[in-house]
This record gives sequence, structure tokens and C-alpha cells, in this order.
Amino acid sequence: MDEGLVVVKLSPDEYTQTNSGNKIFKNASIFGSQNIIIHGKSILMRDCMLRGDLTGIRMGKFCFIGERTLIRASHRKFSKGATMFPMHVGDCVIVEEDCVLVAAQIGSYTHIGKGAIVGRSSIIKECCKVEAGAVIPSDSTFPPFSVIAGNPARVVGRVPECTQELISQAAKELYESYVIQR
Repeated sequence: MDEGLVVVKLSPDEYTQTNSGNKIFKNASIFGSQNIIIHGKSILMRDCMLRGDLTGIRMGKFCFIGERTLIRASHRKFSKGATMFPMHVGDCVIVEEDCVLVAAQIGSYTHIGKGAIVGRSSIIKECCKVEAGAVIPSDSTFPPFSVIAGNPARVVGRVPECTQELISQAAKELYESYVIQR
């Protein structure tokens, strides 16, 4: 570990580590685990909820899901009912606490701020920053390298071209800093 890395000690009574390196709060609400794929070295913090019972959720490596965050698959209403669509979350995605994600896709190297809501069937492309408290309307699409803010959310700026490297490094450092005590 880096010398300057702040270590957050997780209790083995509360957190477990899977064979693929995922660190998961033992009492996280995970429904439909057979439909959820987490590719490894990700962290699900206290009181997260993943709703894979409706349809699939696929997460990449080095994802950090903050406390009290809800992730569930998207759906579309049609004249004869509703159809569920799987959610895809890329690699190195950092989601702060108290967020609601009902998107179709969250691109890799994306940071979602505290309390953000990502509406049904939304697509956030790679290397984006969603500001805290942003409310992304259903069926929205945001281009790569966008800074997204407001209610309703819109593009308010651009992140630097080095965002992939910055978020990748931050996600890996987050993973290393959360240690389950033995």
C-alpha cells in the first residue's frame, strides 16, 4: 500500500470478501443474486441495495458503491406492459452515498456524487462526473467527458482528457484503502 493511503478498517463481522476480491457489507440487500455479475475488486458499502430480481445487473472491476445506494435495472412501458432492461456499470465507477441508479448504462471511469438520481433508461457515457444532488431525467443520454449537474440535470462543463487515468487511480486507491480486519 502507498505510504499516504488512509486505511479504513472494515469489521469482519460486517463485511465479507469474495474470491474475486469484492468487499461486500454482509447485510446489503441483494435480490436476484443469480442475475448480478460483479467482475471483482469492487466495494458495496453499508445498506446498499441491488435489485437483480427484476433483470440483470453487470458491474465492472474497481467499482465503489457508497452507503444507502439503490441500483436496479431499468424498464420501459409499452402499450402491452413493461419490459425490463439490464443495467451495465463499467469499470472504475465511483458512486457516493444516498444515490439511486435506474440507468441502462453507466460508462467506465465515471464519478457520481452524493445524493444523485439517475433516471430510468438513462445512459451516461465514459469519463463523466455527475455532481452531488443531480437529478438525471429518464431516457437521457450524456456524452463522454461531461460534467452533469442540476435538476433536471444537463451538461454544465467538461472533465479533462486525463479523467480515465484519474478515476482509475482513485478507484484502485479506494479499493486498497478499505481493509477487512483479520
